[in-house]
Amino acid sequence: MKKRIIVLLLAVLLVFPVLVFAGGEQEAAPADGGKKYDGVELTFLIQGGAEYDIANQAGQTFMEAMAEEFHQATGATVKIVGAPWENLMPKIINDVTTGANQFDGGLYDIEFQYSIEQYLEPLDDYIARSGYDMTGFVQPVYDYGVWSSSGKRYGLPMTAGAMAIVYRTDLIDKLPDTWDGYWAMVDRLKAEGKVKYPITLPGVSAQLVKMFLCYFWATGDATVSSDWKVNINNKNGLYAINQLKKTIMDYTAPGTLGYDNPDAANEFVKGDAALYQNWLGFIVPSLVNPDANAAIRDKWAVGPFPQGGTGNFVQHNMIIMNASKNKQAAFDYIALCTSKENQVRYMLDFGGQSARAYALTHPDVLAAHPWQAGFKQVLDNGRPIFPGIPYWLEMFVSLADGLGRYFSGEIQDPQEALDIVAGKWETLFEENPLSFTYQE
Repeated sequence: MKKRIIVLLLAVLLVFPVLVFAGGEQEAAPADGGKKYDGVELTFLIQGGAEYDIANQAGQTFMEAMAEEFHQATGATVKIVGAPWENLMPKIINDVTTGANQFDGGLYDIEFQYSIEQYLEPLDDYIARSGYDMTGFVQPVYDYGVWSSSGKRYGLPMTAGAMAIVYRTDLIDKLPDTWDGYWAMVDRLKAEGKVKYPITLPGVSAQLVKMFLCYFWATGDATVSSDWKVNINNKNGLYAINQLKKTIMDYTAPGTLGYDNPDAANEFVKGDAALYQNWLGFIVPSLVNPDANAAIRDKWAVGPFPQGGTGNFVQHNMIIMNASKNKQAAFDYIALCTSKENQVRYMLDFGGQSARAYALTHPDVLAAHPWQAGFKQVLDNGRPIFPGIPYWLEMFVSLADGLGRYFSGEIQDPQEALDIVAGKWETLFEENPLSFTYQE
């Protein structure tokens, strides 16, 4: 079967061989009086600049703090190597295909891991032997964390995110549960004129994807069926693209199609919009910053979209490479980082966004950040984009391109735009068939 993998944001594909590793040597027992992993060195590749790689007020990142504590407890040294998002995949592929195998593990988007499954160490046995507590995660971790392509779990989640609604509590008492109620509320906001625009969101092509999916998934449909039939261009796809058009044309600022994430965030924080529909990570720093949030201070909350609508759920997983010679030590380290107790610390002391429902609803966290209760609902509704598909990015880019061509006016008929996307997906499936039952 032809294997294709995406190594650049614009869907540049590399064909690479399937390498089978023997699994490496395990850690030697410590000398008398020594610590369990004295002399062991671990190297983890992470997404540089992600929230777990940003220093807190004490000048330390979460990963550095965990590495220091792990060293004190076990004697192992953990080296953290950061790389920009767009450089991660080339770096990983170069490492495994050349046999350099310099990384014991990693921490980055689960989607990247779909493309390197044969290089990953399954964690199920480690979890069972260690008694690692798998309770207390948000629901999608259980629904999608065991990959349908293999029936195995390869990662322990660190962070989670999904598109949410941030809303003005001085203008909106509660978010409606239905889309009919939602649009009635938005029409009221527009008629009252208390803000310039009822809604703000990023409208560049890549960001339109998650809003389109929010409307599509609210119908209960799946973009791809379990037997790999493409549904993106069916009646629900047409409904979704029309709802997105309605949102942008009727309720957002002129020029929204040129907005990226910071533009939408700034519009809400300035008080010019009543609803922000987007990722939280781009706006929370401003929402909680007293130097920036004067217009909306103490007047905002977070909630889910109506009827189960959600943009794509994302998570950053801690993984172990199967070529590591210190796999048990690597597992013990990722177990430390993702434990219930340390995820509470991650949120309180480092400003992280945990994949643990336990942390999101912890009394100390809610006392400091009451909006996290609403965000937990958002995450529980989450659905990942193209789970398990190694060429997921090419599918994403083609959907973004189709939406962009329609909203720019290059394609006039929404059905034509979706048919083009569907055709590209069908070609990918035909040329690169996958043997597992698809679960979305």
